Amino acid sequence: MRLEDIRNISVIGAGTMGHGIGLTYALGGYEVALNDTSEAILDNAVSHIRDALKTFVESGLISQDMTEETLSRITTTTWVNPPHIGHCQSERITFIPGPVYCLPTNRKRLPRLFEVD
Repeated sequence: MRLEDIRNISVIGAGTMGHGIGLTYALGGYEVALNDTSEAILDNAVSHIRDALKTFVESGLISQDMTEETLSRITTTTWVNPPHIGHCQSERITFIPGPVYCLPTNRKRLPRLFEVD
């Protein structure tokens, strides 16, 4: 797989780092799935993303249209073990080949999120 083939990003963990990573990829044109264990965490992540985008618009870094485009690329889910991600072990993630790349934001949480071999 080449870097250019990746168009979809799955971010595991939507907390402090995860929502920022998701926002960065969405601004870059990638489709992003933010994954976490609760809707409350995901709602908070989307709120932080909206706040960041508002700041970017107010600073003249992006247009309001780009805000809407960016938000349209972000989805949230509490289902953190989709088949395209593969399975995790304590020190590494094994990926199933495909056009999706998985970015865990906090490896300490992985055993709770995935079946560990």
